[in-house]
Amino acid sequence: MEYAQKAREHCLAALEIRTKAKYPKQYALTARVYGSLLSIIKDAEAAYWLKEAYSLREFLLPNQITTVEKLLEGL
Repeated sequence: MEYAQKAREHCLAALEIRTKAKYPKQYALTARVYGSLLSIIKDAEAAYWLKEAYSLREFLLPNQITTVEKLLEGL
């Protein structure tokens, strides 16, 4: 669980820099990773971040979009 907490902190720090307005592609990628992490640790915030990533799906690769869709279905 310690590693999950560290990963969570790093994702949040990245999202402070990689803002949706300034860096939409990087934001989408980071939101996808963060949402995936949160879904693994069963955090309710996962849906929010996966939806954020999905809203910018034009910046994601097809397999990343599929992963986000599957994770959202499982929530």
